[in-house]
Amino acid sequence: MTRQALQPMVCDAPAVSAQMRAQIIAEHELDQALTQAQLDANEFWAMSQSEDMPADGGELVEEDAAATAQTRRLQREATEEEEAVAEPTRDPLEPVDPFVADAQAMFESDADREVFSAAHGVTPEEGALAFVGPFMRYQDGAAAVYTPGQHLSFYTNGQLHAQLDLSHTVAEDVSWEGITEHQPGALRVVRDGTLQVLIPYAVERGEEGERDYYVGIYKVIGNFVGRIFERRVAHRPSADAEVQVLGAITFMRGESHRAIGWTPMGEGAEDANAQPEVLRWNNWEGVFRVPGPPPTAPKPRS
Repeated sequence: MTRQALQPMVCDAPAVSAQMRAQIIAEHELDQALTQAQLDANEFWAMSQSEDMPADGGELVEEDAAATAQTRRLQREATEEEEAVAEPTRDPLEPVDPFVADAQAMFESDADREVFSAAHGVTPEEGALAFVGPFMRYQDGAAAVYTPGQHLSFYTNGQLHAQLDLSHTVAEDVSWEGITEHQPGALRVVRDGTLQVLIPYAVERGEEGERDYYVGIYKVIGNFVGRIFERRVAHRPSADAEVQVLGAITFMRGESHRAIGWTPMGEGAEDANAQPEVLRWNNWEGVFRVPGPPPTAPKPRS
């Protein structure tokens, strides 16, 4: 075979006139503009169907609505990209601190409480804890208020958005020394651009002073407050009995989301079935659980 036979074949294409080239460019730019407009419209429609729109159903000015939709889309893309590349190739079982300390609102004076009330439409009671942050997606200025023995409430746009009844829990101060090192706080374990809230709480059992101690993590899901993690960490058989610690909770780096470790302790650790567990976020169920095959998965053949 000659060298000439190996040369690539080139077809002579007809020349494109300046007029035709200009028409092609114009059609391409128009198609891009229509596509972007459709994306913005879809984004705004999705926002209008979500919990992020004002509760009174008021309509936004068209220009403001389009700008809001575009801003939220950019915020979402930036957040997801940032979280995707934040911690590459790190040990998923490495212990981490997921709490966001500066999310807690501090009330050092009545003026601080008044400022919070004006911004969020609620005045926290004495003894309540308040947090500010993106508890709902695309709502950086949302607020969470935990009132022991009453409720955990979330506010946005100056209105109550979602609330969890906690009237079954102990209202007065509970000593958690030696039971768990975790105190109420805002944290980020589900890395979707939002914050969640951790609350340790106690529940009375009967009239003999029996009590159970729990640690729960809560997340706003739509217009509801979901309990995405809960463990009974200690038990007191009676008022004059010692508290029996059942296990310890640790947070780990995880992969796309944080992981939660549970280590049985005390008498519970002596149970043959009590083994350390690593719970991971299950997006379909909306909870942290030990990974396992789906309920409908076929059983492996022996």
